[in-house]
Amino acid sequence: MTPRLVAITDSGRELSAHLGPYRALARALGPSLVVMVRLPGRDAREVLAWTRALVDEGLQVSVAERGDVARAAGVARLHLGEASVSTPDARAWMGDGAWVTRACHEPSSPDVDADAVLLSPIFGSPGKGPPLGTRAITAAARRATVVALGGVGPTNTRACFEAGAAGVAAIRACLEDPDGMLRALAEAPGA
Repeated sequence: MTPRLVAITDSGRELSAHLGPYRALARALGPSLVVMVRLPGRDAREVLAWTRALVDEGLQVSVAERGDVARAAGVARLHLGEASVSTPDARAWMGDGAWVTRACHEPSSPDVDADAVLLSPIFGSPGKGPPLGTRAITAAARRATVVALGGVGPTNTRACFEAGAAGVAAIRACLEDPDGMLRALAEAPGA
């Protein structure tokens, strides 16, 4: 099942800054929330510590790019970058029941082997290049399950679902306005 919300960790903030908002989101969304541990540049020990702490909170966790960490933490969810190993190879290593997602920046060529693609940037997002817009969601959703990422927040979540996204992903909005994200998800199609 594709979650309605993927909350991605902010590597510029401490773990403690994530816990309150993620607890609030999890209370309301239950299994419709997955927290992705994405900590570029951090060593495996630190990524593992964050992953274990979030799992200990009872959260469903995905790990970005670190299958070794996911397996060590007992997590069956892995997110791959565009240049990472193939999805079938990742699934073989993680196990048949693993939920494997892949980054996608080109709506005409999503990874159809992945359980979902995180298509980005949909809206303006600092340092992420020109936004693709919601038409890109519609185009990619013809071939793959899409989770919309990039500038997603309470004011545009509905547009992502209306365009065909199965879910949305966010960093700042989940930490800074979890109540707004919950309202937006409740009002979006498929709620």
